Amino acid sequence: MADSRDVPDGLGPRGAALWPTLGKVLGTPAGELALEACRTADRLDNLDRLLRGDRWVDFIQPDEDDDLTYVVVVDKAMAEARGQQQTLLALLTKLGIEKAASEGPEEASPLAKILALVQPAANDQTRPS
Repeated sequence: MADSRDVPDGLGPRGAALWPTLGKVLGTPAGELALEACRTADRLDNLDRLLRGDRWVDFIQPDEDDDLTYVVVVDKAMAEARGQQQTLLALLTKLGIEKAASEGPEEASPLAKILALVQPAANDQTRPS
């Protein structure tokens, strides 16, 4: 029988790396939140791969006879990535990771590094325009 602290099946590389650092037990409320945080981290990696590709912006010519008019279509992946960053930050904060990361050793832990990447994006979104 698998230990409930083992990396849950179905996680990608980032989620699998994050899981053991959270120190939670699958099947408990905190463990389920931790699992969702790991899944969210994996989704962010998938969205990042999509955004680094060349298919998140398209130029469509609505009328083939009009060479001067094009419509720019931007994929919703960027907005989804921002939403997933907010979700990951909320989950990690709920698990008490933000406090633990700020009280940790001088060298930044992997969790502190993740929070450092997520928090600036979250703060940018909440600033008034």
